[in-house]
Amino acid sequence: GVPDFRVMGMLQNRFVVMESGDGLVLFDPKAAKERIFYEKLLSQREGGLETQGLLVPVLLEMDPRDLDLLLRERLALSEAGIELEAFGGNTVQIRSLPACLGVREPRPFLGELLDELLHDSASGGRFALDRLSRVLAKRAALLVEPRLAEAQALLAELFACDLPYCTADGRPTLTEFGMRELDKRFGLSK
Repeated sequence: GVPDFRVMGMLQNRFVVMESGDGLVLFDPKAAKERIFYEKLLSQREGGLETQGLLVPVLLEMDPRDLDLLLRERLALSEAGIELEAFGGNTVQIRSLPACLGVREPRPFLGELLDELLHDSASGGRFALDRLSRVLAKRAALLVEPRLAEAQALLAELFACDLPYCTADGRPTLTEFGMRELDKRFGLSK
């Protein structure tokens, strides 16, 4: 279950400030959403990922080499909920996204997503599903606007995840400052 946190407020419209039994907790809603999206993408894959068809397919002009790679990786992309096909010239047409991400503006999202997938030098195994899910989750989480009213529901969703304390690439979703550490900072430690 969810640890017993008392929500106190927001810091800079970005972090949720909470009190725990042992001190102060800062909660990062974007990182939490990233973990939730990532696990949803992974778990839905077994049963077939639910996709959201785009009312207006997104057309993106690509560099010919990039287009070539995208079309070769079409199967991996479609397993991750992104259906695309060649549209003539150097244009690719994208018809769907994973529904669980709830992306409202698909064009800029897809532009940045493909840019990261194509030009992130760190990836040896080009479009491995785990990496696709990681990048999708991260990009979708960037669009999340943290709201205090949603903190409790988000915590419940986060703690239903297998690994609630970090994102897929290891960044923390929340961090705790215990009273002993705080006392020490204020020169009150015994």
